[in-house]
Amino acid sequence: MSLFVKAFKSDKKFFIKHDIKVLFSGRGKPLSDEVLNVMKEIEESTKDCKKGVFNFCINYGGQQEIVDASIKIANLYKDNKIDLDSINIDSFYKYLYNDLPPVDLMIRTSGEVRISNFMLYSISYSELYFTSICFPDFDENEFDKALNDYQNRNITKGKIK
Repeated sequence: MSLFVKAFKSDKKFFIKHDIKVLFSGRGKPLSDEVLNVMKEIEESTKDCKKGVFNFCINYGGQQEIVDASIKIANLYKDNKIDLDSINIDSFYKYLYNDLPPVDLMIRTSGEVRISNFMLYSISYSELYFTSICFPDFDENEFDKALNDYQNRNITKGKIK
C-alpha cells in the first residue's frame, strides 16, 4: 500500500490539471491511516473538478456494497430520516459507496471473462469488454480499442442488435 500512497501523492497534480474528480469506493477498514489520509486528500483536492470522474475501488466488493447500502437505508429508516416508498431502482444508487450513474462500459483486463463481484448494481445494463491485457499494460492504445469496440456495437434500448 506504500506504492499506492506514493502514486497518489504524485498523481494528484495530473487529476487537478485535467479537471478529473477522484473518488474511492470501498470500505475504509482495515486500511491504514496513511492510506485513508491520502485518499481523503485527493478527494478533497479534486472535489470541484468537472471534466470527468475517476472512481478507484479499494477494499471493494460489489456484494458488500449492496449490503452496506441496505444497512444505510435501514438505519435511515430506523431514525425516521427516510420513507421506504422513496427507494426504487434509480434512487438506490445514492446509497452505494458513491452516488454515480450506471456504468456504460465495464472493461475487464487480464484475460478473465467474469465480473468478479465488481460494481454489481451499477453494471446491471453495462456493455462488457474483456481483454487479455493486464492492467499495468492497459494503456491509451488499449483503451481506444475498447472504446472503438463499444462504439461499433449496435445498441437499442439496452439490447445489442
